[in-house]
Amino acid sequence: AFGLTRLILRLRDRDHPGAPETALAAQQERTGRFSRAVLRFHMLAFGVMFELPVLAFFVARVGLIDHRFLLRHSGYAVVLLALLAAVLTPPDFISQLLLMAPLLLLYAISIGAAYAARYRMNRSERAAK
Repeated sequence: AFGLTRLILRLRDRDHPGAPETALAAQQERTGRFSRAVLRFHMLAFGVMFELPVLAFFVARVGLIDHRFLLRHSGYAVVLLALLAAVLTPPDFISQLLLMAPLLLLYAISIGAAYAARYRMNRSERAAK
């Protein structure tokens, strides 16, 4: 594709010797800016998703959820995670799967974290009695 673009630019601007390189450089700059923006957005999305187990641990520690709640609502979580992956990624199926698979794994880890948080809380409550 890169070579074809260069050939088309050269054929189009035959009578302007500096134009093809200038147009190609401008196109490469725009492509580079777009790629950097997409990469930053993906890095942010992947970074935020790894906070899911930590969030589940602290929310369970406060007592708002427990592992049974997360298990009971796992169907809704799968749909929500699929929608989140679709929104945060470009519109291709592979990118969505690459984001959704770790999200599902992290959801499972979150269930374990919620169990550990409630277990520790229950153990300390039993010791206080």
